[in-house]
Amino acid sequence: MSHKLYDIALYYEPMDEQSTIFARRQNAISALYVYNLNGYKPQSTSRISVTLADKDLIIGYMSSSVLSVYAHFDKFAYWQKSAEEQNLIIIDTIHRIALASAEKYNWNKEILEQAYQKTLAANFKYAEGKIKISKDKKTQSLYPARNGSRFLCYFR
Repeated sequence: MSHKLYDIALYYEPMDEQSTIFARRQNAISALYVYNLNGYKPQSTSRISVTLADKDLIIGYMSSSVLSVYAHFDKFAYWQKSAEEQNLIIIDTIHRIALASAEKYNWNKEILEQAYQKTLAANFKYAEGKIKISKDKKTQSLYPARNGSRFLCYFR
């Protein structure tokens, strides 16, 4: 089990070219938000999986350490916005879900607010990362190397 919240993922149907573009953008923004949590571990939660739909916000159920959530998202309006506005819609959606989850599960809202403010202050720009190799030379980790249009994940 992870010792921190390591992922907040937003999904919407149907899978098409637009949803793939959306996934890349939300992965980068979500990863920056999670990175700015500075290793925070909400009780019993290592991942938040969000299904974007026409429903109001519903904090669903916990399965293992994954919290399942349904959140309202107007994908048609989203695609009419500029890239900067799309970034704000994504971070606001992520943060709205995090705060609602914090309310339900008594998480530390101050840490979530700080992560939100740091993400906004960074203007969705990411510093390049580097590969770190473990002392035993058996594993390597790629630390955040992202910008607004691409996302490189961790290797373990």
